[in-house]
Amino acid sequence: EKGGSYVRTAVTLLDGEYAILLTPTGHWKYVRGPGRVFPESMEEFVQRNGTKVFKAWHLRKSVGLHMRVLRDFTAEENDQVPAARYHAGQELFLKDREGFFFPTASLELIGEVRPLPVSEKEGLYVRDIETGKLWTEIGPQNYLPDPTRVEVTRRALDPETLKLYGLTAHDPGKAVSVYIPPSFAVLVTAKDRREVVQGPRTRILNADEDLEVLTLSTGKPKSDEALLRTCFLQTDGNKVSDIVRVRTSDHVELDVRLSYRVSFVRNEAERWFNVKNYVGLLCDHLGSIVRAAVRAVRIEEFHARSIELIRDVLLGEKKEAGRVGRKFNENGMWVYDVEVLDTKILDEDVKELLCDAQRTAIVSELGKKQEGFRLEDEKLKEHVTQQIIDSQRLTLGKETELEGAKRELSEARVAASVEVDRLEKVGKAQNEAAALDILAAARTVANERQMCVDNKALAARVDAFRNEMAALQPELMATLKTLGNQYANAELTRNLSPLAILGGTSVAEVMERLLKSLPLPLQGAADQQPAKSAKR
Repeated sequence: EKGGSYVRTAVTLLDGEYAILLTPTGHWKYVRGPGRVFPESMEEFVQRNGTKVFKAWHLRKSVGLHMRVLRDFTAEENDQVPAARYHAGQELFLKDREGFFFPTASLELIGEVRPLPVSEKEGLYVRDIETGKLWTEIGPQNYLPDPTRVEVTRRALDPETLKLYGLTAHDPGKAVSVYIPPSFAVLVTAKDRREVVQGPRTRILNADEDLEVLTLSTGKPKSDEALLRTCFLQTDGNKVSDIVRVRTSDHVELDVRLSYRVSFVRNEAERWFNVKNYVGLLCDHLGSIVRAAVRAVRIEEFHARSIELIRDVLLGEKKEAGRVGRKFNENGMWVYDVEVLDTKILDEDVKELLCDAQRTAIVSELGKKQEGFRLEDEKLKEHVTQQIIDSQRLTLGKETELEGAKRELSEARVAASVEVDRLEKVGKAQNEAAALDILAAARTVANERQMCVDNKALAARVDAFRNEMAALQPELMATLKTLGNQYANAELTRNLSPLAILGGTSVAEVMERLLKSLPLPLQGAADQQPAKSAKR
């Protein structure tokens, strides 16, 4: 450096960038962009990974920032952290903010906290740092833990527990999630509570919860030598098989292979897990009942009705509504059916004797059945013969009835034909008579109408002629009358002259003899004729 001057290397900062200067006193000075930064004398840039320029932290609502206070300070209203008084060593957690965060000389960034995805039917175990209380965050969610107050814990399971819980694998960072199939149940236990969970369902266990383990008897006959450990209780359609050794009243030992159908009463779930070895309880108790019942009967009776005997003593007598079954008050277990799969006689001699007796009984029974079949066959043949005779008799009777019916039908047809012919003729005659009556009546009516018309016409002509004659003058009538008489006289004279000559008389005499019977006007004409003749 010459003349008190020195060379400085500057850096250019953009938006969202910052640089750190180390002062001679050992403090860090933070400079935000945008701008050009020139270090002062004795100051130098802090470098990380070979760079002097750093990016500010991008704040998002889904991401948080974990910070530590390096020295006491008071944050104002518009600062990067909530307004408050902060002390050195205090830790802060920023979340639900957007923008950029720039470190300062008072705040140190510990790290970025990202959310933990929790799927459906999954969970996380979370512990409160201050109180130590544990709880479970259940999905689906994105859980953003506050490292200043809580921490996510882990729960590892050993292979035996995984097998008991029905899990093939387990992420220690997640909560234990157990699936209960249909018709099964588990008992979730903690220090101060118990809960029966029925399937189908997925149950997420809290950090202090475990599943109750059942230890069940195995083998045939059932024993406690090799117990089956399981957390799942089958509540419906459960099947338990066992072999019970029994002895009859005549000291014959048998092995009876049984299969019990078991369910658990729905409204008594709080008692289901009261007995850890319900299989042992079931087989011991029912086996004792079966042995006592068989001890009271002989081998022949037991062999003949073993199924009904065992079902009656275990399930109750059969009624219309069915058997009531057997209930265990200790754990709400209910046996609703028993199947007798096999009965085995242990003494071979007794078994052979029983087989011989059964063979003899079977042969005798078969002989009886054959004789019965033959008797039934003969009865059937006789019955068929009787039925054939009865059928033939009925057939003859039906044929006779048919002939009589045909004859009656023929007679009825002839009578019907005669009656139809008679009815046709009578009807025809009646129709013709009725037609003649109608025709005569019509003619009479027509004649009457015609006579009425003729009378009216004649009266009209008479009235007309009368009126015409009344209209003529009397003088005209006299003139016409005179002219008529003259014409008549002339004609008579002309025609009677030959007669008068032949008779030798005069024309007047002939006319007088001829016209004596004529009306007066013609006589007048005759009077005039002699006068004319005289003139001649």
